[in-house]
Amino acid sequence: MKKITALLFSFCICASAAFAQENDSYVENSDKQSIFKFLDFSVTGSLLAIMDDVSGSRNRGKAVLSLGELELMMEANLNPYASATVVLGLHDQEAVHDEHHGDDHEHPAIEIEEAYISIFQNLPVDRLALKAGKYRVGYGRLNKEHPHVYPFISMPKIIGNFLPGEHEGYKDLGAEISYMIPSFFGGASLASFNILSGEQFHPAHPENHVKSEYAYMLRLNNSFLIAQKHPFEIGFSYLRNTSSIEYEKYGNLYGFDIKTKFDLSPSFSLLLQGEAFINNGTLVTVTENPVPPDTIDFYDDNRYGFYAFANAYLGKRWNMGFVYDQYQRQYDKSKTDFTGKVFAGYSLLEETTVLRFSFERYFPEDEEIVNTFMLQISFAMGPHKAHQF
Repeated sequence: MKKITALLFSFCICASAAFAQENDSYVENSDKQSIFKFLDFSVTGSLLAIMDDVSGSRNRGKAVLSLGELELMMEANLNPYASATVVLGLHDQEAVHDEHHGDDHEHPAIEIEEAYISIFQNLPVDRLALKAGKYRVGYGRLNKEHPHVYPFISMPKIIGNFLPGEHEGYKDLGAEISYMIPSFFGGASLASFNILSGEQFHPAHPENHVKSEYAYMLRLNNSFLIAQKHPFEIGFSYLRNTSSIEYEKYGNLYGFDIKTKFDLSPSFSLLLQGEAFINNGTLVTVTENPVPPDTIDFYDDNRYGFYAFANAYLGKRWNMGFVYDQYQRQYDKSKTDFTGKVFAGYSLLEETTVLRFSFERYFPEDEEIVNTFMLQISFAMGPHKAHQF
């Protein structure tokens, strides 16, 4: 997979160079406009310093520097009715400690994070849109966003506890159909349905040739204005997945989310956001015994959790806030973990250069408390689409 990804990346660069050579005359006759006139190319990245006191970590109490991830995004309108997006992630090869599981792991050097086509007009039905490829799944409110959009450095732990992808968010291959429907309170409502590969919800079984099963997601989102000036959004998500193909066990994840922003003065605004997760399903664990048969256990994975945060914008450059999240553990719902985090950020002008700080205190039930300090300098080059409030 690494070789294929590297080859694809190299091909894109070579194709761009060839395109440039073949279109010199076009550039000269167009007042030397950029050859990338119809291609938006952007890069986001960061320098990150992390210090924690995780027991057993070789870097306990030491500030560890990391380049984190470089994100290369290419977007283009294919025609007036469709666009395509490709996002490549270039990861630091240093091993990263995972405080959820207490182990170290490495990312592939280059990863295709997203590659999809969107058709938003000229379909047989008005207000209908299609998307297909690999993309960040639009479950809830935070998972679909790229990390550089967050007002804090790292996403709440609950996202990785209920969705695949751990701290990077859930991305999958699939297709989405969405429809804009009449809304309450004169706002806008969007209904979407996804068919996803679903492989991340159940382990692969190449030895017994068990096939993969799709996952299905439904989302409803309604947005409107409070007092004709304060935006407010409320959403509902449902995800159906297969936790075990061999034993025909399934999972149902329900989500509810809200988001609002109050512009209280020209120099002060407050953003509030939260999500609740309710999972209902069955997990299967297989223990290999020295003498067959293996031990098979079924576990009712019925649990809940939520996060909420407040982010205050002070003037044009400063922001600060607080995040709280708690959830019942997978495989041990009798224990509830929770996290409190304070964060602050400073933008030199806007999102092209941002300095962020956070202090997180993680309380795993019946285990040692973990404190984590983070400092981040993030940058963004090239054009970016406007973000929602």
